[in-house]
Amino acid sequence: EQNEPSLKCLWLYDPDADEQDLHDIFDAIRAHSFLSTLNVDCKMTVERSKIFAETLLRFDSALTRLIIYDDSFGSECCMSLGDSLLTNRTLLSLSICFSKLGDEGCIHISKALRANSTLTKLDLRFNDIGPNGMKHLSETLRTNVALTSVDMSDNNIGAEAPEHFIDMLRVNFSLTSIGLGSCSAEIELSQKLQEVLEVNPVITSIGLY
Repeated sequence: EQNEPSLKCLWLYDPDADEQDLHDIFDAIRAHSFLSTLNVDCKMTVERSKIFAETLLRFDSALTRLIIYDDSFGSECCMSLGDSLLTNRTLLSLSICFSKLGDEGCIHISKALRANSTLTKLDLRFNDIGPNGMKHLSETLRTNVALTSVDMSDNNIGAEAPEHFIDMLRVNFSLTSIGLGSCSAEIELSQKLQEVLEVNPVITSIGLY
Protein backbone atom coordinates (compact mmCIF):
# COMPACT_ATOMS: atom_id res chain seq x y z
CA GLU A 1 0.00 0.00 0.00
CA GLN A 2 1.44 3.34 -1.10
CA ASN A 3 1.58 6.08 1.51
CA GLU A 4 0.15 9.51 0.72
CA PRO A 5 2.89 12.14 0.14
CA SER A 6 3.43 14.30 3.22
CA LEU A 7 4.26 17.50 1.29
CA LYS A 8 1.24 19.81 1.47
CA CYS A 9 2.79 23.26 0.99
CA LEU A 10 5.25 24.42 -1.68
CA TRP A 11 7.00 27.77 -2.07
CA LEU A 12 8.06 28.10 -5.69
CA TYR A 13 10.86 30.64 -5.89
CA ASP A 14 13.03 30.43 -8.99
CA PRO A 15 13.23 33.54 -11.20
CA ASP A 16 15.63 31.75 -13.58
CA ALA A 17 13.41 28.73 -14.32
CA ASP A 18 12.48 28.44 -17.99
CA GLU A 19 8.98 27.75 -19.31
CA GLN A 20 9.58 24.01 -19.69
CA ASP A 21 10.80 23.73 -16.10
CA LEU A 22 7.64 25.42 -14.83
CA HIS A 23 5.46 23.32 -17.11
CA ASP A 24 6.99 20.14 -15.68
CA ILE A 25 6.60 21.38 -12.09
CA PHE A 26 2.94 22.31 -12.54
CA ASP A 27 2.23 19.05 -14.35
CA ALA A 28 3.78 17.09 -11.47
CA ILE A 29 1.68 18.97 -8.92
CA ARG A 30 -1.51 18.28 -10.85
CA ALA A 31 -0.67 14.63 -11.53
CA HIS A 32 0.05 13.79 -7.90
CA SER A 33 -2.79 15.96 -6.58
CA PHE A 34 -1.46 16.23 -3.03
CA LEU A 35 -0.43 19.88 -2.65
CA SER A 36 -2.94 22.09 -0.83
CA THR A 37 -0.96 25.38 -0.61
CA LEU A 38 1.21 26.92 -3.34
CA ASN A 39 3.24 30.12 -2.89
CA VAL A 40 4.46 31.46 -6.24
CA ASP A 41 7.31 33.96 -6.53
CA CYS A 42 9.08 33.21 -9.79
CA LYS A 43 8.89 36.40 -11.86
CA MET A 44 5.80 35.64 -13.88
CA THR A 45 5.61 36.58 -17.55
CA VAL A 46 2.46 36.39 -19.67
CA GLU A 47 3.66 33.08 -21.11
CA ARG A 48 4.46 31.66 -17.67
CA SER A 49 1.05 32.68 -16.35
CA LYS A 50 -0.61 30.89 -19.26
CA ILE A 51 1.35 27.71 -18.48
CA PHE A 52 0.40 28.04 -14.83
CA ALA A 53 -3.29 28.46 -15.62
CA GLU A 54 -3.47 25.80 -18.32
CA THR A 55 -1.61 23.06 -16.47
CA LEU A 56 -2.82 23.60 -12.93
CA LEU A 57 -5.70 25.96 -12.20
CA ARG A 58 -8.03 24.87 -14.98
CA PHE A 59 -8.16 21.40 -13.45
CA ASP A 60 -9.56 20.39 -10.10
CA SER A 61 -6.80 19.28 -7.73
CA ALA A 62 -5.99 19.26 -4.02
CA LEU A 63 -4.85 22.88 -4.28
CA THR A 64 -7.05 25.04 -2.05
CA ARG A 65 -4.77 28.00 -1.32
CA LEU A 66 -2.76 30.06 -3.81
CA ILE A 67 -0.41 32.89 -2.79
CA ILE A 68 1.29 35.17 -5.33
CA TYR A 69 3.77 37.85 -4.25
CA ASP A 70 5.31 38.95 -7.54
CA ASP A 71 5.84 42.55 -8.63
CA SER A 72 6.13 41.41 -12.25
CA PHE A 73 2.70 39.73 -12.29
CA GLY A 74 0.60 42.67 -13.47
CA SER A 75 -2.77 42.81 -15.19
CA GLU A 76 -1.83 40.78 -18.29
CA CYS A 77 -0.81 37.76 -16.23
CA CYS A 78 -3.94 38.25 -14.17
CA MET A 79 -6.05 37.69 -17.29
CA SER A 80 -4.94 34.05 -17.53
CA LEU A 81 -5.55 33.57 -13.83
CA GLY A 82 -9.02 35.08 -14.11
CA ASP A 83 -9.91 32.78 -17.00
CA SER A 84 -8.87 29.73 -14.99
CA LEU A 85 -11.08 30.77 -12.06
CA LEU A 86 -14.10 30.43 -14.33
CA THR A 87 -13.73 26.63 -14.28
CA ASN A 88 -11.70 25.92 -11.12
CA ARG A 89 -13.82 24.44 -8.33
CA THR A 90 -11.22 23.59 -5.67
CA LEU A 91 -9.42 26.85 -4.84
CA LEU A 92 -10.74 28.35 -1.60
CA SER A 93 -8.22 31.11 -0.86
CA LEU A 94 -6.47 33.48 -3.30
CA SER A 95 -3.86 36.04 -2.21
CA ILE A 96 -2.23 38.29 -4.82
CA CYS A 97 -0.24 41.04 -3.10
CA PHE A 98 2.45 43.51 -4.17
CA SER A 99 1.78 42.42 -7.76
CA LYS A 100 0.83 45.66 -9.57
CA LEU A 101 -2.58 44.41 -10.71
CA GLY A 102 -4.04 47.90 -11.06
CA ASP A 103 -7.66 48.46 -12.03
CA GLU A 104 -7.43 46.16 -15.05
CA GLY A 105 -6.19 43.20 -13.03
CA CYS A 106 -8.88 43.73 -10.41
CA ILE A 107 -11.51 43.80 -13.15
CA HIS A 108 -10.27 40.44 -14.52
CA ILE A 109 -10.62 38.89 -11.07
CA SER A 110 -14.03 40.51 -10.54
CA LYS A 111 -15.42 39.12 -13.80
CA ALA A 112 -14.20 35.63 -12.94
CA LEU A 113 -15.83 35.79 -9.51
CA ARG A 114 -19.22 36.30 -11.13
CA ALA A 115 -19.07 32.66 -12.20
CA ASN A 116 -16.84 31.17 -9.50
CA SER A 117 -18.81 29.92 -6.49
CA THR A 118 -15.98 28.18 -4.62
CA LEU A 119 -13.49 30.87 -3.57
CA THR A 120 -14.16 32.08 -0.01
CA LYS A 121 -11.14 34.32 0.69
CA LEU A 122 -9.69 37.06 -1.54
CA ASP A 123 -6.64 39.15 -0.61
CA LEU A 124 -5.60 41.92 -3.04
CA ARG A 125 -3.49 44.18 -0.82
CA PHE A 126 -0.83 46.55 -2.22
CA ASN A 127 -1.83 46.35 -5.89
CA ASP A 128 -2.31 49.97 -7.03
CA ILE A 129 -6.02 49.30 -7.46
CA GLY A 130 -8.01 52.48 -8.00
CA PRO A 131 -11.68 53.54 -8.07
CA ASN A 132 -12.60 51.70 -11.27
CA GLY A 133 -11.28 48.36 -10.08
CA MET A 134 -12.98 48.78 -6.70
CA LYS A 135 -16.26 49.67 -8.41
CA HIS A 136 -16.22 46.48 -10.51
CA LEU A 137 -15.38 44.33 -7.49
CA SER A 138 -18.21 45.92 -5.51
CA GLU A 139 -20.66 45.13 -8.31
CA THR A 140 -19.51 41.50 -8.35
CA LEU A 141 -19.88 41.21 -4.59
CA ARG A 142 -23.53 42.20 -4.81
CA THR A 143 -24.30 38.75 -6.22
CA ASN A 144 -21.33 36.60 -5.13
CA VAL A 145 -22.43 34.64 -2.06
CA ALA A 146 -19.34 32.44 -1.70
CA LEU A 147 -16.76 34.98 -0.54
CA THR A 148 -16.65 35.52 3.20
CA SER A 149 -13.40 37.51 3.43
CA VAL A 150 -12.08 40.32 1.20
CA ASP A 151 -8.99 42.42 1.93
CA MET A 152 -8.40 45.48 -0.27
CA SER A 153 -6.07 47.29 2.14
CA ASP A 154 -3.33 49.62 0.90
CA ASN A 155 -4.93 50.47 -2.44
CA ASN A 156 -5.86 53.93 -3.76
CA ILE A 157 -9.59 53.48 -4.14
CA GLY A 158 -10.43 57.20 -4.08
CA ALA A 159 -13.48 58.96 -2.67
CA GLU A 160 -16.26 57.68 -4.96
CA ALA A 161 -15.53 53.94 -4.88
CA PRO A 162 -16.45 53.54 -1.19
CA GLU A 163 -20.02 54.54 -2.03
CA HIS A 164 -20.34 51.47 -4.27
CA PHE A 165 -18.72 49.27 -1.63
CA ILE A 166 -20.99 50.55 1.13
CA ASP A 167 -24.08 50.03 -1.03
CA MET A 168 -22.92 46.47 -1.71
CA LEU A 169 -22.65 45.74 2.02
CA ARG A 170 -26.31 46.64 2.44
CA VAL A 171 -27.31 43.64 0.28
CA ASN A 172 -24.40 41.20 0.74
CA PHE A 173 -24.88 39.04 3.82
CA SER A 174 -22.07 36.58 3.10
CA LEU A 175 -19.01 38.73 3.81
CA THR A 176 -17.95 38.49 7.43
CA SER A 177 -14.43 39.98 7.21
CA ILE A 178 -13.42 43.16 5.35
CA GLY A 179 -9.99 44.79 5.05
CA LEU A 180 -9.78 48.42 3.89
CA GLY A 181 -6.77 49.68 5.83
CA SER A 182 -4.67 52.59 4.55
CA CYS A 183 -7.01 53.28 1.67
CA SER A 184 -7.25 56.90 0.54
CA ALA A 185 -10.92 57.02 1.58
CA GLU A 186 -10.47 55.50 5.04
CA ILE A 187 -12.07 58.42 6.90
CA GLU A 188 -15.21 58.38 4.76
CA LEU A 189 -15.40 54.60 5.06
CA SER A 190 -15.11 54.49 8.84
CA GLN A 191 -18.06 56.86 9.19
CA LYS A 192 -20.36 55.08 6.77
CA LEU A 193 -19.48 51.58 7.90
CA GLN A 194 -21.06 52.42 11.24
CA GLU A 195 -24.38 52.90 9.43
CA VAL A 196 -23.97 49.63 7.52
CA LEU A 197 -23.42 47.66 10.71
CA GLU A 198 -26.90 48.65 11.80
CA VAL A 199 -28.45 46.80 8.85
CA ASN A 200 -25.83 44.09 8.23
CA PRO A 201 -25.53 41.71 11.21
CA VAL A 202 -23.06 39.21 9.70
CA ILE A 203 -19.91 41.37 9.55
CA THR A 204 -17.62 40.35 12.40
CA SER A 205 -14.28 41.91 11.37
CA ILE A 206 -13.38 45.24 9.73
CA GLY A 207 -9.75 46.24 9.21
CA LEU A 208 -9.07 49.99 9.15
CA TYR A 209 -5.59 51.17 10.08
